[in-house]
Amino acid sequence: MYQYTEFDKAFVRARAAEFRDQLGRWQTGQLTEDQFRPLRLQNGWYVQRYAPMLRVAVPYGEINAAQIKVLAQIAREYDTPDAALLAEAARVAIIRCTPIAAPVELHQNGWSELYLTFSPKGSA
Repeated sequence: MYQYTEFDKAFVRARAAEFRDQLGRWQTGQLTEDQFRPLRLQNGWYVQRYAPMLRVAVPYGEINAAQIKVLAQIAREYDTPDAALLAEAARVAIIRCTPIAAPVELHQNGWSELYLTFSPKGSA
């Protein structure tokens, strides 16, 4: 597991302070949307079709349980999922995926509907 050095910690604090300043200037109108866009993208804040998305950097691809708990807490406190929005996102994801290959004998009489259940509990 990667251990943050004092340099790493100081660097992260400085970058966070810099982005807080940029965000504040954008919120007060000192930066236009066009001026702010590259700043927010450099800091991992993207606006997708349905909602803002934050990219989180994980040094060396390793994350510990305490860090995951903090990310979960942030998601619980600041994310407000909408059932219709989640359903539409799932529908679009399915459409964009590779077609599902099912044996001909399972659907030779024709399917009228196909139900997929997304359950993160079953994935590992």
